[in-house]
Amino acid sequence: MLTLYLIALAVGGTMVLASLLFGGDFDDLEADVDVNADIDADVDADADGDTDHDTGDLLAGWLPVTSLRFWIFFAAFFGLTGTLLVGLKLIDSGAIVAALSGAVGWSAGAAIVAAYRRLKDQVVDSTLGEDDYIGANGIVVLPVAKGRTGKVRLELAGRTVELLADTEEEEPLDIRQIVTVWGIVDDGRVLIARR
Repeated sequence: MLTLYLIALAVGGTMVLASLLFGGDFDDLEADVDVNADIDADVDADADGDTDHDTGDLLAGWLPVTSLRFWIFFAAFFGLTGTLLVGLKLIDSGAIVAALSGAVGWSAGAAIVAAYRRLKDQVVDSTLGEDDYIGANGIVVLPVAKGRTGKVRLELAGRTVELLADTEEEEPLDIRQIVTVWGIVDDGRVLIARR
């Protein structure tokens, strides 16, 4: 039985290591079922049915075995657990070692698949919203005065943004003056004030 554990560890471990080192992307195996029905009856009634069922999505939620990623991590952790338990002679019963190895492998594979699917479904949005601008500090790059539009440079979310700026302060804001954004005008200009 140790040979089986070593083979599973070698195959699964190599694939896990390769994916960590080279960024391998194991696409989940999916089964697509297309059903087209065209029925003509004697009363000239036509019924066309076109159903597209993605059984991969249906099974993915509660059966991780449809994923290649599951089998790779299952093999790696099944093999590692079995090798350690047999090699270190921690448990004498082969059936208990097999059951524990299977449980650890199944848990690891299912957890990895669930985590990957959750991360894959998350939407990442790097656009800057109004809340990102309000309260941000910046530097005036073109003078701004009441009734005269200028320009301000802001550092937001790791990027530099230059925007047209207005102010309601009586004194003009000169170049290199540090200011704070306190509002946004409808056309995308920002309202600034001295910091």
